[in-house]
Amino acid sequence: MSWWLAAAVVLLGSAIYLTPRRTGYAAALGLAGLGCLGALHYELSASTAPAAPDIARFTDGNEVVVTGHVIRTGLPRSQGATREPSTLEERREVIDIETEAIEGPAGRQEVTFGIRTTVRSKLEARGGANEASAFAYGERVRFPAKVREPRNYGNPGAMDYRGYLGGKGLSALASVGVEKFEKLQGSSGSSFGRWRHGVRQRVAQAMLAAARSDAGWWTLSHEDTTLLLAMVIGEQSLLERTTRTDFQKTGVFHVLVVSGMNVGMLALFVFWTARRLRMKQWLATALTIGSCLSYVMITDLGTPVLRAAIMLSIYLVARLLYRDRFSLNAVGLAAWLLLLYQPTGIFEPSFQLTFLSMVALSGIVQPLLEGSSQPYKQALRGLELTGIDLTLTPALAQYRLDLRLLAKKTSVVMNAPEEAISWAITRSLSAVLGLYELVIVSVVMQLALAVPMTGYFHRLALLGVPTNILVVPLTAVLMPATLIAMLVQLVSSKLALVAWGISALCLHGITFIVQGVAGIGFS
Repeated sequence: MSWWLAAAVVLLGSAIYLTPRRTGYAAALGLAGLGCLGALHYELSASTAPAAPDIARFTDGNEVVVTGHVIRTGLPRSQGATREPSTLEERREVIDIETEAIEGPAGRQEVTFGIRTTVRSKLEARGGANEASAFAYGERVRFPAKVREPRNYGNPGAMDYRGYLGGKGLSALASVGVEKFEKLQGSSGSSFGRWRHGVRQRVAQAMLAAARSDAGWWTLSHEDTTLLLAMVIGEQSLLERTTRTDFQKTGVFHVLVVSGMNVGMLALFVFWTARRLRMKQWLATALTIGSCLSYVMITDLGTPVLRAAIMLSIYLVARLLYRDRFSLNAVGLAAWLLLLYQPTGIFEPSFQLTFLSMVALSGIVQPLLEGSSQPYKQALRGLELTGIDLTLTPALAQYRLDLRLLAKKTSVVMNAPEEAISWAITRSLSAVLGLYELVIVSVVMQLALAVPMTGYFHRLALLGVPTNILVVPLTAVLMPATLIAMLVQLVSSKLALVAWGISALCLHGITFIVQGVAGIGFS
């Protein structure tokens, strides 16, 4: 540790000394110094982290009595992927419990560790298929169970399930019938946790309540709402394995998880609405950041959505201060803040894939589009205003002049208003340029993520580019429509039918495309 500290001091001191003389060298030394500080922070975090609890004495196959409190709940799920929930006899729900004490053959011992518990219940005891969780965050419970340690498959490259659970503070597994739970007095946890759990439950129930048994293209089925729950708040406990596999095969699994796209769509909707209501710039910025942070708090708090929230806040504040918005700076600062909070995150696939994709977008896609399509796309604005030509390069000015001449000649030939022809030309060119940009984004993203996706998930989506080109525009409509439907449903379920109908139509289009492409053998 002392070597990392000494190296950081020398490098940062040298960077400060060279800043007025050799800026380039100073920047390189400063980055190296920050890297040494990061290594020091990682070692300090590893040395001060609490030791993993010794639970071997509780996992010897004997039944023990666990006393603890709920730290996470899921949604009840019917057992079986192909039959209707009403025909099943058993339902399962996954909850996470933090222990307070365990009673075994050796007596009562106060010990703290996390247990992922599968709760089994009979259909007659639980009611309808859309019922909420039988447990609440912070609720204290006692139950008998056989506790076991999680195990990994021995195949090379297989998922580190034990490490995955360990990252969430969980060290053991258990399976218990709901009738064996005894609810105790008192509660644990934080006020924020209870608020977050309550909002997530209300959102989930609002979506599940929108499901129809006679679902068509304009209505949502129970299976549709499970997809929306995964897309909107990251609740994947009801997703079927076949659905996950289809989205993975086609290279659009990013649509199935809460990602930066959700945050961006919400920010666009809130900021645009605030500006149309004549709000001041600072107030619209504060409202947008507050709305997005509130939304992030009710999601699964994964790396993609946290990164998006940080980058969005940096971008909007920089915009408010009239500073240049350089996206790579925002990406770097977001990564730095997340690693400052959790240094070991750099070794997680979600962190690596998230920031690799953002570096590809900011460092490759953005410069490529700025040098090709975006100038021509921006030149289409206000085509009838000839004064704009003077502010553009000669090539773009000639481009606008050619389009005006084309619109005039076409209006004469077709005997149609020139304004209408000009509008049709600009909209058609904008659509073509937008399709070009979508193709570039999809190709670069697929190439950038091909190696890590193959390494982590043993799958390469050969048809990922065309599938994304078809699915992403539908997702861009689906997300705001669903958020609007949820908000309107708080006032009136009948008024929300139109927004739910748009969501259903887009979702059915997405699933139709995904299932069709996944059915192709070489996809």
